[in-house]
Amino acid sequence: MVLSLRSIVCTFLALFILVLQSTIATAQKVKVHFGAGANWYSGDLQDDVPPIKEIHPSATIGVSYDVASRARLKLETMFGGVSGSDANSSSAGNRLRNLSFSSTLSEVSLLFQYDLISPLKSAVVPYFFVGPGIYNFMPTTRDSIGRLVYLQSIGTEGQYLTGNIAGKGEKYSLTQFNIQGGIGVRAQITELISLGLEYSVRNLFTDYLDDVSSKRYVTKQDFESQNQGSVFALAYRGNPSTFKANYPRGNPNANDRFHTFQLKLAIGFPKEEGYHSERNVKIRKQLRCP
Repeated sequence: MVLSLRSIVCTFLALFILVLQSTIATAQKVKVHFGAGANWYSGDLQDDVPPIKEIHPSATIGVSYDVASRARLKLETMFGGVSGSDANSSSAGNRLRNLSFSSTLSEVSLLFQYDLISPLKSAVVPYFFVGPGIYNFMPTTRDSIGRLVYLQSIGTEGQYLTGNIAGKGEKYSLTQFNIQGGIGVRAQITELISLGLEYSVRNLFTDYLDDVSSKRYVTKQDFESQNQGSVFALAYRGNPSTFKANYPRGNPNANDRFHTFQLKLAIGFPKEEGYHSERNVKIRKQLRCP
C-alpha cells in the first residue's frame, strides 16, 4: 500500500498531539522557580541578627513537581555569600581577638514543600519546606597587608600540626551536607505565575563555616616548633601583646548556620490541549485530516 504525503502528515500529527497531550499533562505539575534576596550567617563571629554590611546577595533557580494538590518536591540551586567580624561584637573579648571571615556559598537542595492552605481555596498560600542539601564554602580573610588568605588551607587551629597539640582543631571539608527548613507565603498573580517571600535557615554539621571552633588557641610556640609561625598571626588577629594562652577562641558545642530571605517567582506551564481541542481540530481540518 502506498501512503500519500497527506496520510503520513496526518498520522504523524495525530501521534504528535497524543504525545504532547501526555507530556503537557505531566508538565502542568512542573514549575520553574527563580529567587533573589539576601544571605547572612550566625556563629562564633556573629549573632543571629547581623549588621547590614554582613548581609550578602543570594540567588536561586530551581524546579518543582506537584506530588499532590498541596505538596511538592523542589530541586534548587543557590548561590550567595556570608561574612562575619568581631568588630561588630558587643563582647570586648571578641573585639580583642579581631577575627573576621567571608565566604562564597553554592548549594543544591532537595526540599519537600507543603501548603498550609489549599491553593484551590485561596490565592494567598502560606507554606513550609524542609530537606537536605549539599553546599560548598570557602572561608577567607585578609592578612595585615591586605592579601586574601584561604583559611582552611593554612589550619588556623593547628589542623596541619602533628602530635598532641593543645587547642588543635579538626580538619574539615569545604563540601558538606546540611538540613534546610523554612517558611514562605505566595500569591497567585495569574494562572501560571505566583510571587512570594521565603525565609530559610540551614543547620550545618560543622562549626567551621567561619573557620572558628576550638575552645582555645594553639600557641605561637607550637606553630613555630613546626615551621608554621606565620599562621598564628591569622589565628589571633588582635594585638600580640594582649594575647593570653587561656583566651577562648570558639565554641565547638554550637555549629554554625546560614540564613536566606528571598523574593520568589514561580512559573507554571499552560494547560493541556487534547486531541479534540478547538485548536487541534482546526489544524486537522486545514490538512484535511479525519
